[in-house]
Amino acid sequence: MKNYKRKNKESESGDNITCRPLQIIVNHSFEDAVRKFKSLFQKEKIANRVKEKQAFEKPSDKKRRKQRESEERRVVMEQREELIRSGEWEKRQAKKAEKRKEKYQQKQKELGKTE
Repeated sequence: MKNYKRKNKESESGDNITCRPLQIIVNHSFEDAVRKFKSLFQKEKIANRVKEKQAFEKPSDKKRRKQRESEERRVVMEQREELIRSGEWEKRQAKKAEKRKEKYQQKQKELGKTE
């Protein structure tokens, strides 16, 4: 009878979650820094990776989830392409840029008043 050694699943499947450090520089307000941290946290998908590693996911469930996510991405891309074809995309982008510009100008006014 052979004596099989059990492999360390942690190192094999990559269960060790490592990410680059999130560095936020606080320039003006703490609220802005918290907002930036939250957005970086979501961009890096740290919470998602931790949640995935909390419980075992059957291969069939994983396959189903990946297919569902792929379908969702495909639908979003189709919607975006439709917006681009109709010309609505440029309008939305211009509107977002205008909002950012207004927000920037408002912050500049606030900073000018406090100095």
